[in-house]
Amino acid sequence: MSLYEQLTAKQKRSIKVDINLVLSPKGLFVPKTIGELKNVFFRPKIRFKGRDIYLSEKGRTALRRICGFVLQTAKYSEMLSYADILQGTIAELERWFNLNLVPSDIEFINPLDTLLSKKVINYTFVCRVDGFSLSGINAISIGKRRIRRYSDRLFSGVRDTDSKFMDAIEREYSDSLVIVGTEKGSMPVAERKFLYNAELSLSVLRLYSCALYKGAIRKVGIRLVNGSMSATHMPATIYGWQTSGKRLVSSRSFKRDQDLKLEPDVVKQIRSECFFDELSKLIDKNGRNELEEAVVKSVFWMGEAQKDRLAASVWTKLWSCMECFFTLGTDRITEQNARGIASILLYGGYKHDKHNDYGKTKKKIKQFYGLRSKIVHGAEYTHIDDVLLDEFSFMVAWVIITMVALLKRGYTKLAQVRKEAERLDTISSHAMTG
Repeated sequence: MSLYEQLTAKQKRSIKVDINLVLSPKGLFVPKTIGELKNVFFRPKIRFKGRDIYLSEKGRTALRRICGFVLQTAKYSEMLSYADILQGTIAELERWFNLNLVPSDIEFINPLDTLLSKKVINYTFVCRVDGFSLSGINAISIGKRRIRRYSDRLFSGVRDTDSKFMDAIEREYSDSLVIVGTEKGSMPVAERKFLYNAELSLSVLRLYSCALYKGAIRKVGIRLVNGSMSATHMPATIYGWQTSGKRLVSSRSFKRDQDLKLEPDVVKQIRSECFFDELSKLIDKNGRNELEEAVVKSVFWMGEAQKDRLAASVWTKLWSCMECFFTLGTDRITEQNARGIASILLYGGYKHDKHNDYGKTKKKIKQFYGLRSKIVHGAEYTHIDDVLLDEFSFMVAWVIITMVALLKRGYTKLAQVRKEAERLDTISSHAMTG
């Protein structure tokens, strides 16, 4: 469908009025003094006969309105940024101004549509990942992205590469694992999509690390290496001395995080028992139902929790994972979460030896929520220790995995999960008192 067809009649009328305004003396401004030039330095401008003509305040308002309408359309809302549309719209206005013509709405929109559509391209991205290893397997796919060992064959057929370029890549990427994926849009938008979806893909691995290995929330550091803060940790030494006697002391650390080792047996287990493939597909699914959307949100927050290194912050992010499912409304939030988490852990289909008593588990979760409240409402930050993080992250990971199992059983709404949790809670409460 064309851009013109996706605009409403009201939007088309507004665009027609805005075009007339921008291309009139009211919409334009030519600075006559140095002071005026300073004030318009960052304003949008069009080029006419070798001169810069700036948009007036009214012209800028009209331009923003046109760009806003285009950005709202289904055709471009997920494919272009506001800057992409602004650049194209100014170019089209400049073309008409130099023709000394004022177009109708359709005469303006159709060429703009053609110009903008040329920006929408498929891009394939490659980025290093760190914090896990592949042993006995060559690659693993998570959604539409694939994690594999780097090879210069990835760049086979790519233009604008020379020996210096490939040497630089080899120095950075040699012996690394990379994540590869394709996204559509303008280059900045496609890259932003890739980074977001790549992080979600890695968060799936972060989730399973916490489900399978004690302490993974603290010790495993799966990273997308796309900035200085996410790069592999360099060796670091802390020096000190005894206040009395000045005896030198030091401690040296290398890479703080442990690697998650993905071996054939581990991959087989998470695929056959833990719904790895089903969860991976949710990342790229369009039109997710309510429960699917909650699962994806919880995976996002699980990943953010594992990347964090401040215990109090990790704790609140782990609770964000759970509140995706169990915080419905504003009444009895602690009870909702305790009931939901406990029922899922004990009756969701997986056996956890440490959490086999419903009453004790529910009581512990209420205590855990109280610790969250101290952080959020009391600004406390020193009361979360490693033991707490290890236990709660294990709970959270298995609740998310069990939610994927519920999707396979036909659950689609959070209200269905809540109703089942209430039913199981009633049965368990009667059993404890009876």
